[in-house]
Amino acid sequence: MKRSIIFIAFALVASSAVADIEAEYIKKNASVGVVQVGKYASFSALSNVGQYACEIEATAKEPAIMIAPDRLAWTPSDKADTCAVVMSFSGDKMTMTTKGCEGYCGLGAQRSLDGIYRRKATR
Repeated sequence: MKRSIIFIAFALVASSAVADIEAEYIKKNASVGVVQVGKYASFSALSNVGQYACEIEATAKEPAIMIAPDRLAWTPSDKADTCAVVMSFSGDKMTMTTKGCEGYCGLGAQRSLDGIYRRKATR
């Protein structure tokens, strides 16, 4: 019984330590929608630079993982794909950094997803 109570308390503390990141984040020419389920998250990131686009998605089958209460990371399951995405959350802002994700972007849109986003206001 004591172990059960300790486990439940630990689970509650661990789940409450995860930041509330679920939202749509925007910056000039780009948006990222984030859906969080515990320590996992899916996201859809899209940017447009002129006629070029960049799109990266983490899905329920290939989710991003919360590596800290305010950070998530994603890499594709295909080991030949070197793309890595890290998102850091602070208040209503999110900073996205990509590396090796050129294959997801048109020539003129490479690294266009990188930068500081703000949480889109809800109506």
